Amino acid sequence: MPTVDAISLGLIMNAQGVLGLGLFKMLKKVKAIDHESFVVMCTSMLVVAGSITPIIKYLYDPSRRYLSYKRTVMHSKPNSELRVLVCMHDEENVHTTINLLQALYPTKWSPMAIYVLHLVELVGRAKPLLIPHKLTRKSSSKATMSQRIVNAFRFSEESNHRVASVQPFTAISPYASMHNEVCAIALDRKISLIIVPFNRRFNANGGLELFKKAVRTMNNVVRDKAPCSVAILVDRASSAAQAQGM
Repeated sequence: MPTVDAISLGLIMNAQGVLGLGLFKMLKKVKAIDHESFVVMCTSMLVVAGSITPIIKYLYDPSRRYLSYKRTVMHSKPNSELRVLVCMHDEENVHTTINLLQALYPTKWSPMAIYVLHLVELVGRAKPLLIPHKLTRKSSSKATMSQRIVNAFRFSEESNHRVASVQPFTAISPYASMHNEVCAIALDRKISLIIVPFNRRFNANGGLELFKKAVRTMNNVVRDKAPCSVAILVDRASSAAQAQGM
């Protein structure tokens, strides 16, 4: 084990939390310690936890594990399965992304595995969630955005005569750590190419407008830390459709 990781693990193992506080309260309740000892122990626990947290945050970088595995598009063999991770924040880029994947022309000799990841900003929860979806055969008008995205890729899978398999997920996490969800799936599923949408979008007049500033930050981190190739999808189709509608 690297020395830095060993130090981080040692600090984590020596940190006390809610269980330690509960133990102190139980000892005080059975009168194994007096009030002064209880105060000293709680104060020391608070000081240790408060000092260990920034040290661990400085020493431990979870993205380092992505560097140990690099599988880019250039590493893919001509007649092997191409694994692609498609990320999207809403339904606007679905049609263009499907057209792009069809342009890669999967065949039974060179199939494609498509992992669809719907990225949702975490609101009101303390822990990020990664939700796998099943490719249902029924569509509904009351379907959620994730379900509508999944259904669109399901129809694409059927039109490709099963030479392109689809596995959809929804990741619910804050934008600050959303890149970890993307890179973790890329590492676990041995992805060769990640496709993320551009942080700016074209309006009906052909000009660029900012979608979300946090998306730009996430794209930059994914580009720097991903264990595979990364493509940024710039979608002009939506602006052209809006111009025709006007």
